[in-house]
Amino acid sequence: WSSDVCSSDLLFALLALGDATGNETITKLAGWVGLFCGASAVYTGLAQVLNEVYGKTVWPIGPMAKR
Repeated sequence: WSSDVCSSDLLFALLALGDATGNETITKLAGWVGLFCGASAVYTGLAQVLNEVYGKTVWPIGPMAKR
């Protein structure tokens, strides 16, 4: 499991819980988790592109399987 999958699962659970209960604090927390999800997705996408273009690790994203 990648951090993006886990954080998006948490995001959707918090959004559903916040909506179901009407709890504004849970909804705001979901907003912060959403910002983290977005930032980590942008970082991961840019890292994959930069690492592929330069043929080396420019931005680390963890261990990857060799092709």
